[in-house]
Amino acid sequence: MPRIDTNPLAHRLIQMFGDLDGVFNATAEQLVTVEGVGEKVATQILLVSQIVKRILPTTKKKEHYLINFAKA
Repeated sequence: MPRIDTNPLAHRLIQMFGDLDGVFNATAEQLVTVEGVGEKVATQILLVSQIVKRILPTTKKKEHYLINFAKA
């Protein structure tokens, strides 16, 4: 995306899918129904979701993680 404030888009995504987990589990078809999400943005979201799923440890219970990539 161009250098713009993406906060309103993030709020629309959370409103539509409930939380970040919901956004990351949405399909490309579902993501593009949100105003401001086109094919490129949907692809970027899906890419990030796959990266996050691979780097977070798998657990039996749902846990929330805060990842600071600046320190990684």
